Parts: sequence; structure tokens; C-alpha cells
Amino acid sequence: MPGVAAARAAGARGVLIALADMPLVPAAHVAALVGAFDGDRIASSAEGQRMPPALFGARHFGALEALSGDRGAGALLVDAPCLPLPPGAELDVDRPEDLARAAGLL
Repeated sequence: MPGVAAARAAGARGVLIALADMPLVPAAHVAALVGAFDGDRIASSAEGQRMPPALFGARHFGALEALSGDRGAGALLVDAPCLPLPPGAELDVDRPEDLARAAGLL
């Protein structure tokens, strides 16, 4: 993850991992994550599943940099505290019908 390497080089205390295909996550939720962040990890959740957006403290940078694929960071969130996403905000837009559903929720 080049972004994590850049965060490390800049001396960041943590990184936020958010997905561009989850357009309904409100800024207020991200602000709540930042406010609840204790320097370790915190995830979002929906229907009992931990997911992005998530914050990872600097002690997790090495593990994040070693990941590959599109589901790797999830394993690092298994026991992380979480904040529930508002209903519908977990929508992952991968297909045209997902985009139509997102438009209907706006």
C-alpha cells in the first residue's frame, strides 16, 4: 500500500482506509471514527460485519504494507472496536444496478 508507506514517511500516527465505491458514507461518520480513534484501530460496521472506512494506528503500518488483494485489511479488524454505519451507507457500488440503488437512497 503506497499510501501507508507515504504516511509512515510523513510521520503519521495513523491512516484512514476508505473505499471510493462506498459513496454513501457520510462525512459525519468519518468524523465520528476520527473522534473515537484511540491510536490502535477502529472500523465501521453494518449487519455485524466490520468494514471500511477504518482507521489504523502506526503500529499496524507494517501489516498493512504486507497486504495484497482487496480484502486483506479486513483480517486486521476482526477484534477492532467499531461504529455502526447509517442504514444504506454500506452500499458498495460495483454494478449499474448498485449505482441506481445509490441514486435512490440520495
